[in-house]
Amino acid sequence: MVWQGQRYCVVKGVDNTGRERLIEVFRVDASGELHAVPAFRYPLPLCDMFPLDFEAFYDVDPWGGPVAELTVSEIANGARMLFATSPHLDD
Repeated sequence: MVWQGQRYCVVKGVDNTGRERLIEVFRVDASGELHAVPAFRYPLPLCDMFPLDFEAFYDVDPWGGPVAELTVSEIANGARMLFATSPHLDD
């Protein structure tokens, strides 16, 4: 697709209900090389083409309510648990 003078390569698939789903977007440079585009920079026309995939980006309240505040201790404890169970501690 071309949007605002820039070429993009859009990778899409079909889910188990037959709906097209967006998988990835690449910017195509002048030499034809592909560069991954961060989701927040996807071309706007894709919002209309893949509304289900963009729902979380543009939903006013994607979590359905307030997200709990975490204290520094809770974050540190979570990190300790994550690293304690990591199989790569000896790497």
